[in-house]
Amino acid sequence: MSSIARIIDEIDEDFKDVLKEMDAISADCKLAENYLKTINFIEGFSYQISTCENIYWDNYKQRLMYINHDVNPPSASRRPVIETKIEIRKKAHGHLGDFLRAIKNHHR
Repeated sequence: MSSIARIIDEIDEDFKDVLKEMDAISADCKLAENYLKTINFIEGFSYQISTCENIYWDNYKQRLMYINHDVNPPSASRRPVIETKIEIRKKAHGHLGDFLRAIKNHHR
């Protein structure tokens, strides 16, 4: 067996676990976005996840967005959460439940 084949055997299960986690995070982000579309949530809503980052419901585009206030130009700082790098998606995912609860509490 070649050294590359041994390395592949060694990392295969861990790598598959990482891919499953990434798929689950992406599915949850899509689920939250589709939920807000389904209930026809027509108001923009922003939730701070760090001092310079927010997740935001863009009611015009009907998309769950990630905003980084430290990026220039500002247009480069806004992306749909599902289209961000996995590190950012993981961070946003960790706040999705609180984001949805904040929307509910905002309308009480």
